[in-house]
Amino acid sequence: MKLSIFFFVIVAALLVLTGQSEGKKFFKRIEKVGKNIRNAAERVLPTAVGYAGLVRGG
Repeated sequence: MKLSIFFFVIVAALLVLTGQSEGKKFFKRIEKVGKNIRNAAERVLPTAVGYAGLVRGG
């Protein structure tokens, strides 16, 4: 968690320093990728935990 906050601060500082629309586009891409990764993890993790429970219990 701390690493992601640190990364966000670095990216935000770079955007402030550049102040260009390209920087904003880059930030939007990073934000979109982060959301996609989080959504995928939220879908996969419960399934993996369920399989692990079946293997241990069954």
